[in-house]
Amino acid sequence: MKIPSILLSLVFLAVPTLAQDSPESLVGLKDAYEKERRAVLEPLTKRYLDALHTLKLKYTQSGDLEGALAVEGEIKRMAEPGAGKPPGGAEALPDDLVSLRNIYTDSAARATDPLSGKYIGALEAMRLRYT
Repeated sequence: MKIPSILLSLVFLAVPTLAQDSPESLVGLKDAYEKERRAVLEPLTKRYLDALHTLKLKYTQSGDLEGALAVEGEIKRMAEPGAGKPPGGAEALPDDLVSLRNIYTDSAARATDPLSGKYIGALEAMRLRYT
């Protein structure tokens, strides 16, 4: 009679430990992914912002106020959290700005796709381990 109750108590002690380990591992995995992603995107974003400032100066010097304001809006948008994704609106933008944004978006996707694949694979492995 004592053996089943001892085993039962060990099971009840182990279940909360597994449940606590899962969220911590998940948070650690997410934090590691986001840190790697930021490290990969940082130089790309810096080059993009440098190119935006150059384009803004070009528009300002040529007297293209609308173009300069559009570029300034993009610079401000890039300062917001989650700025790596282009906005969904159908705004009219200067061709030079659209080209720069497309180059940045494509470069960012190429740089982060391997990280995303690795992260998704780790999430899937964790799901299989805990379910």
